[in-house]
Amino acid sequence: KNLIALFEDEYNSKILSFFKAFKNISVSGVSNFSAKVFIVSDILRHNKEIKKVFWGVNNFSEQENLVHSLRMWTDVSVYSLEFDVNQDGSKEKERMNQVKLLETLSLLQNNNRLIVVFSYTSLFQTVPLLDEIISRVITLKKGVNMRIMDLFEQLIDRGYEVSQDM
Repeated sequence: KNLIALFEDEYNSKILSFFKAFKNISVSGVSNFSAKVFIVSDILRHNKEIKKVFWGVNNFSEQENLVHSLRMWTDVSVYSLEFDVNQDGSKEKERMNQVKLLETLSLLQNNNRLIVVFSYTSLFQTVPLLDEIISRVITLKKGVNMRIMDLFEQLIDRGYEVSQDM
């Protein structure tokens, strides 16, 4: 883990200076994913203020290899966003995709460093509006009594369902 720390700073000095000047860059079509991982790892090493990185790939195999390499080369958490193709309209697949989407959105809310690797097909998922998400928040406070049935009713009103994976 964090293999980039074993290399001296001079390897990507031109790219790093370019990044500092423009802040938003795309490392696209440059070379194979291993070289891109090396470059992005170095950028992250020198720019601790970067909190979130989004990396789109073409297919599952590329995603799997990229996630593995990023976990080896950086000290940043790596999240692989994968949705099940739901061509048959399965309620269970739809529910699992919604769970994955909410998990991803919750990871993006905090200020921790994170690399999200996703396939371009993931971009076709519908995402709820921020106001819709906020309107469904239930806040529980320590020391405040609440009847369990009231909590269940609030959860059901907000669209939560009984899960078979519990």
